[in-house]
Amino acid sequence: MTTKLFLLLEENYELCMGKKSLH
Repeated sequence: MTTKLFLLLEENYELCMGKKSLH
């Protein structure tokens, strides 16, 4: 797995968690 892909997945995970905490 490339670092770019890993960073993208991590960013997506944080965004998902952020959306969940907003609701």
